[in-house]
Amino acid sequence: MFKALSGMPRYLDPSWFDADLPQGIEIALDGTTILGGRFTLTERIGTGGSSTVFRARSTDPDRDVAIKMLRFGLDTPQMHDRFILESKALALLTHPHITHVYQTGLYDHNGIKVPWIAMELIAGSRTIIEHAQHAQLRYEQRIELFLRVCDAIQTAHDAGVLHLDLNASNILVDSHGYPKIIDFGLLGLLKNSSMTQPTFVGTQLSMAPEQTAFRSGNFDQRTDIYALGILLVELLSGIQLQLFPGKSTEEACRLIANGSASQQLAELRCIPLPIRNVIESMIRVDPDSRIDSVSAVTKRVRDLQPKAQQKRSLVIASAVATLSVIVITALMLLRRTPWQPYTSPSDPSGLTDTGSLRIPQQVAIDISTQNPRSSKYSRSDARIVESISDAIESDHELSNLERADLYANLADQSRVAGRYESAIEHYQRSAGLLKDTGLSMDYNWVLLGLIQTQLFLERIDDAQETLSRIHHTADFPALFSVDLAIAESRILLALEQRDNATRQAHYAMKLLDALPEEQSQDRIDRLIDLSSQFSSLSLEHDARNALYKARSLANLTYPSSSVEASLIDIRIAMILSLDTSDERYEESIQIIRESVLKLENANDHFHVAWSLRQLGNIYMRRGNATLAIESYANSLTKMTSILGADHHESMICSAYLIIAQYVNGDTSPELSVMFSSTLDNLATAIGEDHSLIRSLVSEWDRAHE
Repeated sequence: MFKALSGMPRYLDPSWFDADLPQGIEIALDGTTILGGRFTLTERIGTGGSSTVFRARSTDPDRDVAIKMLRFGLDTPQMHDRFILESKALALLTHPHITHVYQTGLYDHNGIKVPWIAMELIAGSRTIIEHAQHAQLRYEQRIELFLRVCDAIQTAHDAGVLHLDLNASNILVDSHGYPKIIDFGLLGLLKNSSMTQPTFVGTQLSMAPEQTAFRSGNFDQRTDIYALGILLVELLSGIQLQLFPGKSTEEACRLIANGSASQQLAELRCIPLPIRNVIESMIRVDPDSRIDSVSAVTKRVRDLQPKAQQKRSLVIASAVATLSVIVITALMLLRRTPWQPYTSPSDPSGLTDTGSLRIPQQVAIDISTQNPRSSKYSRSDARIVESISDAIESDHELSNLERADLYANLADQSRVAGRYESAIEHYQRSAGLLKDTGLSMDYNWVLLGLIQTQLFLERIDDAQETLSRIHHTADFPALFSVDLAIAESRILLALEQRDNATRQAHYAMKLLDALPEEQSQDRIDRLIDLSSQFSSLSLEHDARNALYKARSLANLTYPSSSVEASLIDIRIAMILSLDTSDERYEESIQIIRESVLKLENANDHFHVAWSLRQLGNIYMRRGNATLAIESYANSLTKMTSILGADHHESMICSAYLIIAQYVNGDTSPELSVMFSSTLDNLATAIGEDHSLIRSLVSEWDRAHE
């Protein structure tokens, strides 16, 4: 049953865990399986080579956790000891970028004792490479992300723990943009000596030469440093590498042992030479010639970064020592060179519904293009942002350019959090500092972010005035030209110049089609954005075509991830649902349900909430208030948990739910009071004259007819 390659120990053969391993008994997920007296298993998240991961609900405290359990059929003494070793090692480690362990134990099923670990559940996560691509992180941001991983690994090494299977799939980035190392299952305790021949199963590309069967040697910190070098190559190149396509595992391991992988990686021309030299010193075949500590790697990488960036990091670190995760993420991970807005041009929050619940001429569809990486954004967070703004202004060591950069990113984060007035204020501060610097494109990007925010708030005159301040140059970057054309189309449509708005939208599509293939994520985001604009122009054929193009690109760009494709499918379903036929209605419902399952499996909880709201919109347009209530209620619960009750997206969902409840027969006075209160709060957030407010009032009045 276990097929080992000739000349290679079974535990060093990566294909061993790909064998058809026995599953044995099944775990009940009906609420009856309780571990440690407080963890109720609710669903299976995934199965790896040696373990199965479940979602569980903890009773004390009340939260979701991940339960990692050794797979049945692998409960040999060797595997049992390895699993216990992981739990002991993780218990030694306390670091914000290493998953937290809450409890360990043994599950007894008819005399079979299987070890389990209850640990932190990383919600809304992607692998570090997927995150970097999806969030369009720039070079500096990828370096900062890598250094955070290095800091976590150095902490492990200081505690006497090796990882020995460090690779991109074992590093998730959560919804706040924080990396988390999730799997120390294939590790060794350093104790007082190096390890030889541990029970290790390596990941082929990240295996150091000494980990293969063709080169003997001790394992120590330098083995993890080799893997970090591979990770840095993948992070900066944006792809998970496959250096030896078509080669057997044995052939690939032989090439790694002989240094072929090191040579190919060190010669990658897509990475700047200075950082390439650091990588080369991390992935040398002979461990004795590698950099000998992770702290040394960190120093060399950080020394290569521009001094101004290092100073900004120090200023931020001292000014925001008490910041919440979301604000730290905004400042440390959203810096751009040059600065560019984070979210889609069509909607600065990336989250807003347009259209009506019942009017088929308009699509009730959210026009987000990316997970906003938002969490509960409290009033205290808003005060912290204000204090950072004051600190930036009063720090006389900062140059005006550095201030402009930080203000732009504060504005960006304020948009994501739904604090639009704060966003406008910080965009204006940034633009004022950049205006006469000669950095026209940095200035233009900031103005574009301001325009997008003004358009969301439907301040068309303000958006026109800001548009007139754009510095027109002969060589606009292609992406900027696309975003600007879409923004102009939205302004023209608001001014009731439909023909001109249509021409600008088609011009944006023409520019998009000319973008190079390597900018696939940029094209996906703008295609989704254009689809929304085409829908606003009642050009449903063009809207569908834009989404079909985006869907095709998503399949090519993320063949192993269904998140991006699922989000596009939901938008397609929303357009299909405008067809009054029962066949199209059922098709759109089925598409969204299947997409929700895929998003749930990917732990993308925000977009699950977003999708459920779209499902509720379809049900309401078809007059099925009962099913709409169920969808809206589930969406509201998730949305409130992620964004907080005072975020405008939660308020919109709450308003939809109240309308559906009234249509379904609940005419209690309390419901009317709730609706009025919700609208008042929403008006405070986005303005009382906003079309969303008018649309909700219209739906409420129609429900009373």
